Amino acid sequence: FKIVRIPPHSINQFTFKFKRWESVGKIAGGNWDRDTQSVNKLDKFQAVRNHFINDVSWEDTGVIDHLYDRLKSDSQKEIDGCRSREEIQARYDHLDNIYEDMKNNGYKEQNHDQFDYIAAHIGRDGNFLFAGSGFHRLAMAQILELDKIPVWIRARHKDWQQKREEVYQTNGPHQFCTHPDVRDLVKK
Repeated sequence: FKIVRIPPHSINQFTFKFKRWESVGKIAGGNWDRDTQSVNKLDKFQAVRNHFINDVSWEDTGVIDHLYDRLKSDSQKEIDGCRSREEIQARYDHLDNIYEDMKNNGYKEQNHDQFDYIAAHIGRDGNFLFAGSGFHRLAMAQILELDKIPVWIRARHKDWQQKREEVYQTNGPHQFCTHPDVRDLVKK
């Protein structure tokens, strides 16, 4: 779909409805946008918050053990690009550098390809739902209270898509004309 820039705190729910790549470009009805969980309850979010806010080591957050246990027990050959406990530890150590860079320079988009973006779906009411890519960067951006971050829209609820089409056909005025996923549809 497209990249929009939104405040990181506007993504506070996570949906498990779609597998990672099955959602790209999807428009789907149903209640998938209501069956959500707070991003703050996700293990990775908790680990990032504990590490950067409470100064807990990555090891002591439990995230290294959690991911390594998944790696050993799942049929996956890798998790987050890691194939061993050492690689998981190195990945998390590298997150410290990313955090410091974000803290000092903001969210840098120029190093991204489309697969590196934080991913979100849009629910029926225009709410952003975390889509499972960019856990660490989203949590860091929230902790740092960055103004806006680029987010890759992967799926939209059918009802939201209808609202977008209304805005496009009528060219506003509409209550959603300022929504980041609709703004570009209004002709100036």
